Amino acid sequence: MCSIIFDSFWRCLGLGSKEKCGPFFIGTKALLVYDIVSDFLYWNSVRDDEDVPEWARVLVLVFACLGVLVDAIGSCRVCCTSVPDAWGKDEAEASNRYTIGQKKLALAIVAAEDIPQLCMSTWITVVCKQSNMTTQYMLTVTGTVLNILRVILLSSGYL
Repeated sequence: MCSIIFDSFWRCLGLGSKEKCGPFFIGTKALLVYDIVSDFLYWNSVRDDEDVPEWARVLVLVFACLGVLVDAIGSCRVCCTSVPDAWGKDEAEASNRYTIGQKKLALAIVAAEDIPQLCMSTWITVVCKQSNMTTQYMLTVTGTVLNILRVILLSSGYL
């Protein structure tokens, strides 16, 4: 969520990026927000569920919060280290640093939040709820899988 704020300022103010806030940029950021919000909604749906162990409910919340934390810190760091300055960084180099930083941030979010959250929510659904798939589970899995696919495609250079 924080990446939307930082990235929008970075792009709209023209701080080294030749890219503007186009539909692809807005779509990828909306997908990231959907992923994070769906994780919190999933936690809300299992937080009082007696079928789910307490430690599993806590882990779902921890992974959701970790996604927000990595997004906030990573976005701030990427934008701060990518701004052209008076000591020789030009726009092309700043834009390249920004692109590389965004790819690393996306991979960090996948590793720290998406994959553990997917495993945890699937474990809760299969083991604790005996494969009783809820709407909240489907929402969080859809957001997580779409975000992982987006990161894989963007990091490998296909998009």
